[in-house]
Amino acid sequence: MSTHADVVTLTYPLDTVTVAGHWIWDCPRDVSDGLATCLFRRAFDASELGASPKLRISADSRYRAYLNGRLISRGPCRGTPEHYHFETIDLTGLLRQGRNVLAVEVRWYGKHFAQAEVHAVAGLWAMLGDASRPGAIVTDEAWKVLRTDACASDPIPAMRPLNSYCAVDPCEDVDLRRLPSGWTEVDFDDASWTPAVAFTEAYGRYQQLKHTHWFHELIGRSVPMMEEMPIAPAGCLEQGRITLGSDPRQVRSIEGELHPAAGGAAAFWADPAEPLTFAEPGTHYVIVNMGAL
Repeated sequence: MSTHADVVTLTYPLDTVTVAGHWIWDCPRDVSDGLATCLFRRAFDASELGASPKLRISADSRYRAYLNGRLISRGPCRGTPEHYHFETIDLTGLLRQGRNVLAVEVRWYGKHFAQAEVHAVAGLWAMLGDASRPGAIVTDEAWKVLRTDACASDPIPAMRPLNSYCAVDPCEDVDLRRLPSGWTEVDFDDASWTPAVAFTEAYGRYQQLKHTHWFHELIGRSVPMMEEMPIAPAGCLEQGRITLGSDPRQVRSIEGELHPAAGGAAAFWADPAEPLTFAEPGTHYVIVNMGAL
């Protein structure tokens, strides 16, 4: 049994780099009410970043960053405008020789974001480089941006008593068919995308006259990233066709009559994957056993 004398020390190095660059979006100072999603791309040559380069990145409200199609970071860690966090990602061993592309999906929650969140205005900030030149590449007009309507707020209110409170509503409705196919990859054609708008300079904590800037004061993330690892399913329990009683996009729980197919389903998650095909048109379902929580 542990005693009060036992001391557990958790250490995490705080990144104190000097912030450079600008916050960017597809328009100046977006404080719109509703959910908005912008996709960003920045191509560069690995030689531009020097030895042992790092990516520093943050966004309002949330981002997912991909390097050459590979997810390398998501965030930012929760904070306040006076302590708005950025993540630091070591790119050593992740870059390929020659051309690379950093692609970032940024989700702006809208002015009516959840009470547990503290945000100000939509935007993306990033900085890439090594120790001698950490801001070799920064967010500016050289980035390409595309606003997508693939992600929308779920308009269906949660079913709850009139005088009650729910901390999870609203949800999101994501239509993957409306996302550009392969937009995170190096050879994706982004010629039709527009240049990003740099609408305010980025500042660090107490970087400007030691008072709160009107936007964000960036500070290094103070806790480690959550561990992420791929988990392959243990198997497929069942697959078949479902007869729905109503449009599944308009209900909170999908109910209907299941028509299981004969035989087992293909291992469509394997490497190489086995294609999963359906013999007849309609709405189909697949029940996958992940094997672990």
